[in-house]
Amino acid sequence: MEKYRSTADPSTGIHPYLPQAPPPTSISVKILRPFLFLLRLPFFVLAVVLSILFTPLLLVPCFLSRALIRLLARLFLFSLGATRFSPPTLPKSRLRVRGKPVVSRPPSAGELVIANLNGAIGPLQLVAAYSPIFVVPTDGGIALVSFRNLTSLIATGRPLSDLPNVDFEALVANARTPVVMFAEGGSSNGRGVLRFAPRAFSAVLEVATKLEGRRIFALGLAPRRGQEYCGVLPSVSRYVIGLMSEIATDVPATYVQVTLKEISTVQAAVAKCAGLPVMAVGADRREHFETHWKEAGGMDR
Repeated sequence: MEKYRSTADPSTGIHPYLPQAPPPTSISVKILRPFLFLLRLPFFVLAVVLSILFTPLLLVPCFLSRALIRLLARLFLFSLGATRFSPPTLPKSRLRVRGKPVVSRPPSAGELVIANLNGAIGPLQLVAAYSPIFVVPTDGGIALVSFRNLTSLIATGRPLSDLPNVDFEALVANARTPVVMFAEGGSSNGRGVLRFAPRAFSAVLEVATKLEGRRIFALGLAPRRGQEYCGVLPSVSRYVIGLMSEIATDVPATYVQVTLKEISTVQAAVAKCAGLPVMAVGADRREHFETHWKEAGGMDR
């Protein structure tokens, strides 16, 4: 651990990019995993085939395409081991962020949802619930991401630097569904919420100022069992196979409405909803960690 001290979060001591040790499992569970994978594989292939066949329709923004996207998301959830569909919910008790009560209602079309990213199941649940638009902050602005791009970001944790930026204000103004921003700009091993990219907050603040009446929501995706598959693997295929072999992969999601005052307040609200600590380390430290990890031979294991 001493080797990676420079990439650890100074306030919590968490190493956000170190692969987590798998939870102890019984022999019966280890035997069951290959059968779970084989059982779910036909449903995963069916979901992929349907996605390809209906691609022209999915690209047309209409009620039918959104309904089909939600249906495909539920099929993907089942094939990846989600035992039940869990849409985002309000907190069970009155949530307080830094001592102040937070009131909320469900997000609607054209409203912004700021969330953390700790796996593919959570975003799939958002697709099944809202059929939202996904965006991530980049060095030059805000980029629109497909679920395929998002899966790559989730599996490897590496920021998406080759995507073109979009006119974020126009995107939000014309959106017919909620716009979900994964403000960390990358993903980690899920032990905490990474520092939000500065560009994410400035873009959201600018849009919220110009488009009056658009409310902002913080949404926290809680960690799940088998979190060692997230944000630390060299390939998407290993990540997907890991999901399909797990016993259960449900992700509780909680949202609240927030007021944009400073980026740390929004990050605190997301972390509180997710039940995770706030970290000062951001996605920009991942490359530094990987340099140390490769020198130690960790990426080859």
